Amino acid sequence: MRRVIPAVVMLVAFMAAQNVLAGSHRLGGGVHYNMSVKGLIESGDFDKSGLSFLLSYQYAVENLPLKLEGNLELYPSSLSPAGKTTIIPQAYLLLGGFLYGGLGIGLPYADGNFGDPIYNLRAGLDFPLSKIHIDLNANYKFVDFDQLSNPDVDNITIGVIGRYEF
Repeated sequence: MRRVIPAVVMLVAFMAAQNVLAGSHRLGGGVHYNMSVKGLIESGDFDKSGLSFLLSYQYAVENLPLKLEGNLELYPSSLSPAGKTTIIPQAYLLLGGFLYGGLGIGLPYADGNFGDPIYNLRAGLDFPLSKIHIDLNANYKFVDFDQLSNPDVDNITIGVIGRYEF
């Protein structure tokens, strides 16, 4: 139960904020390259099996540099430690506009069971092209906040998301 509580709290806050604050809604999809950026740069070898796919909804609060985001990431079995296709619902609180950063949480779901929460520090660039937004981001995923005291650059991954604003 303790694994579900953080996700439920973030989801309720996310939905409540939509009713109270004016802003824009963005819907789209993207890919996350789950292999180390350091390894990609050193080897120059892009491995397609490192890709996960996601659906994304983002709410940008009007007149504030604040975005609330909900993603549904699909990890193929080749990426999952359990060897099973895994779905990871995620919620993010992001600060900034073109240049942004923030914190997210996800709960892996496979074979009818939720796993331990996965936290994600994200920094990115959000390129607005009229009603289309292209989001290029770097991610640092961790399972315990103690990992932040000694970060490992081998855990930095990248992603790209395209969203349509309505």
